Amino acid sequence: MMGVVMSVHRMSASGGFRYLLAHTASADVPRGQLPLVEYYVESGNPPGRWLGSGLECLGDGRGLKRGTQVTEAAMTAVFGMARDPLTGRALGRAFPTRMGADGVARPAGVAGYDLTFTAVKSVSLLWALGDEATRAAVQAAHHAAVDQVIDILEARVAATRIGRAGATRVGVRGIVAAAFDHPDTRTGDPNLHTHVVVANRVQAADGTWRTLDGQLLFAAGVALSETFDALLADELSRRLPVAFRWRNRGEWATPAFELDGFPDELLKAFSTRSTGIATHLFRATEAFVAEHGRHPTRVEQIRLRQTATLATRPPKVARSWADLLTSWAQRARELAGREPRDLVADALSGQYARPLRLRDIGTESRRIFATYAVTQVEGRRSTWNAWNLEAEVARATKHVPMASREDRAKLHESLVALAREQCVAIDGHPDTLALTPEGPSAASVERDGPSVASIGLDDGPSVAVSVADGHGLAPSAADGPERGVSVASSVAGTALDGRDSVGPSAADGSPWSGMSRRYTSTRILEAERLLLDAATTGVGPAVEPEDPAWMEGVTLGADQKAALEQVMRSGHGVQVLVGPAGSGKTATLKALADLWGSQWWHGDSVIGLAPSATAALELQRSLGIRCETVARWLWKSAGPGADGYLDVADRAAYLPGGAGRTWERQQHVAEMKDGERSMALHWGFTDPADRYRMRPGQLVIVDEATLAGTLDLATLADQAQQAGALLLLVGDPAQLSAVQAGGAFGLLARVTHAVELTGLWRFTHPWEADATRGLRRGDPTVLDTYQSHGRILDGDREAMLTAAYDAWRADVDAGRESLLIAADNDTVLELNTRARADRALAGRASVQGIELRDGTTAGVGDRITTRLNDRRLTGPDGDFVRNGAVWTVVEICPDAALLVTPIADDPGRDGEVWELPGDYVAEHVELGYAITAHRAQSRTVDTAHVITGPGMTREHLYVGMTRGRDANHAYVPLEGVGAGDEPHHVLDHVNAGQSALDVLAGILATSGAETSATEALNGARPWNPQPTLPPSRPQPMAIPVDYVPVLDLDEPELSL
Repeated sequence: MMGVVMSVHRMSASGGFRYLLAHTASADVPRGQLPLVEYYVESGNPPGRWLGSGLECLGDGRGLKRGTQVTEAAMTAVFGMARDPLTGRALGRAFPTRMGADGVARPAGVAGYDLTFTAVKSVSLLWALGDEATRAAVQAAHHAAVDQVIDILEARVAATRIGRAGATRVGVRGIVAAAFDHPDTRTGDPNLHTHVVVANRVQAADGTWRTLDGQLLFAAGVALSETFDALLADELSRRLPVAFRWRNRGEWATPAFELDGFPDELLKAFSTRSTGIATHLFRATEAFVAEHGRHPTRVEQIRLRQTATLATRPPKVARSWADLLTSWAQRARELAGREPRDLVADALSGQYARPLRLRDIGTESRRIFATYAVTQVEGRRSTWNAWNLEAEVARATKHVPMASREDRAKLHESLVALAREQCVAIDGHPDTLALTPEGPSAASVERDGPSVASIGLDDGPSVAVSVADGHGLAPSAADGPERGVSVASSVAGTALDGRDSVGPSAADGSPWSGMSRRYTSTRILEAERLLLDAATTGVGPAVEPEDPAWMEGVTLGADQKAALEQVMRSGHGVQVLVGPAGSGKTATLKALADLWGSQWWHGDSVIGLAPSATAALELQRSLGIRCETVARWLWKSAGPGADGYLDVADRAAYLPGGAGRTWERQQHVAEMKDGERSMALHWGFTDPADRYRMRPGQLVIVDEATLAGTLDLATLADQAQQAGALLLLVGDPAQLSAVQAGGAFGLLARVTHAVELTGLWRFTHPWEADATRGLRRGDPTVLDTYQSHGRILDGDREAMLTAAYDAWRADVDAGRESLLIAADNDTVLELNTRARADRALAGRASVQGIELRDGTTAGVGDRITTRLNDRRLTGPDGDFVRNGAVWTVVEICPDAALLVTPIADDPGRDGEVWELPGDYVAEHVELGYAITAHRAQSRTVDTAHVITGPGMTREHLYVGMTRGRDANHAYVPLEGVGAGDEPHHVLDHVNAGQSALDVLAGILATSGAETSATEALNGARPWNPQPTLPPSRPQPMAIPVDYVPVLDLDEPELSL
């Protein structure tokens, strides 16, 4: 998960604008009928201010001055009516209207974009606890960073489209935006942040007002976010004696670039989440039991929950600056046991950083940074654009203090230029046109587009920099493991003489033309080529049973038997099996494993690999074969784990006490080695390393192969070819894909002799089986079928969360296995909190509990899920704690450890009691009631309840709506503004007046599947299907870093 410090959300013309008026403009404090100007005077909150060069275009050229106070009338004109606030004339086309279900016509479409710039928690804390001079310096630095990013946005991102279907991008004369500073979160924590609301109206050079090209804004979003973080660090370093460090926030979150000096415990304590409903319900339950001597009935529970919902969603109370500062200081005293001034003194005990000019950063350091950027981006995607490279560059160089915004821009520009030289350009067709007041002009062609300024990354390390004058910036020993980071890592090396000689390049001098170009790398293309060759011309084992009646004893459908026979007789090195949801894939694989195993003498003739440890365990149980995760296999066969027990020793080195506990570390290593040997002997190996070597004639099944990255699949295919094994990739390109560089499975499924299962066996109702085919194709007409069977429900967001939750709970109470699936982690958290509260209310879980990693609480009787594989934590059966496993809490120990029992389909595990240590619980355990679609993939249950939301794709919907055998329901929140709605829930909904079918049709039209680099390249360059590629970068090249979290040095499987 990225540590986003600048987020981008669409603001709709109806609900989003109403939210802007009611909340954003007044620091989330409802002001009733009080005029906005009077509210600012009475509350003491700073007034909104206008930003952007586009202000000069208003009022027939008279313009609004930048920094002018925002008035309610002007805000309504610009964002509510798309009109000039000075003349009242329309700024281009008026917002369209759409008739709602209630017969009322409302504005539709996008009114603007909310860019929220948030200082990291340590900066907000320095601002909140510091004296007046410190607070002023922090706020000035924050405003300077915001203004600089807006300047970058105007210079390099803002554009509009003209021509048929908006085919051509043209430049604009700046943006019109309103900025609002907010001091805190909804729960009252200090949280310095600024909402910059950008109007969806811009003036092109010909004087015409058009809509802003939002696609570019979202494409640049992460890069702009990282640039803001880097610029804020620069500004603070020039104003105050501060130092920064990487703060490890866990394996699922990008380390935050925080001020040094504030303890992590204090930062966490000032980052509370709202769990008010749960707290209120617990207290109400205790009071009810005390009064009535029993737990409330189901009807009484519903009433108590409704009361709690209303009671915990009051309007945010306006508090004066003095009150806020006093309360923050008092909290700091209580939490840290020290005076705020002493805490601030620790944070200001650094030195004013020596800012660097571009010339101070040596050539070798630049090369390392650029290589790191390419290596990081190719690990996450098969194709990318220059914004992705800038994001990586900005994050990797964030710790390097630059003398000015110009120096940082030049640094990013030079590094992105170097990174581009290591990439393969995919598309070269110009999609831009220089538009002058006199009319369009022909685009001039440059080799690689315009210059690149500053932007940012997501888990980028701090690389030791060699500077021209000999002053190194290598991390000190104090930044080592005791801070949760290590000082060792590796990235790929590079050769800098490559060029993108792949056909016409597209650049016309516009500041965003080159940023839209797509790139890939030699490494990705070579990996895809290896897979294609292995699947088409590669030679692998085939099985021709001697008994001609060998298929008669197999109880499968005709399509399953045909697939089975084709795989058995494949003879290629790689074979693809496509299995749509519910097609009987597991039954087919079970028959295949049995038949293949019967033809070979060794007992390990069939092995399985899966994307996660829980999936591997399920595959092992279903097929009766040995299974591992893809990550562990690669770690032990081709990674550091292949060298004896290096990974075991590394892991033991991070036991509490570190290197000082030599005896305990050695003992732990010995125990881990014994465990490895025991597992090897269990599967018939005398050498543990043999467990991770493919054999001649072996069948290697990779289940859910769409979730495996291209580079990983290529490594497995190469191993299979070298060993004479068959690699069977099983999955469905219509389902969710890898978080790494993906698209390879879809490529193989489309262009090789893939086998596809066609029958659907999961679903109880034939109509639903057939309807899922329509979802898979993205056919919106199938939605009528779902609606006619009562499977689609719509309403405001709170009503949909309640309906989905109540239906799921009713299914669970009736003994059905059911999934509650949400579109995002925030909604999962809400639903988990609600479920926890209801269980406590019903007496099924204890009111008292311990805090988990997501800020929720678990008590005895709660369902939890573990989020990190840890082979050191084993149970009675010798198995280990796996990521994604679900448990019931049976006891809370005095040391905060949990005693739990597994919730599993395997009846042999009933009654097993496992212990989860307190530190593991605090960092790697969550409530386990609701899940996302990614975690639902591969699951089969009785019913599923899917809540749609912003950002949901066809693949998310298809996965969610195919989990249940008996029923699958979709709950569609339609736009509505409530007192408790979070900004992103409101702003991202732009479906005013739309029906549920409209929203779902939009989801079906949005595919999130990644295209392979090969297909992207061939589709963009039919004139040059065989491009000239840069030389491959040597693998690996080690560079010192001070960023990599300890867990990243452990075997990768630990975080899957």
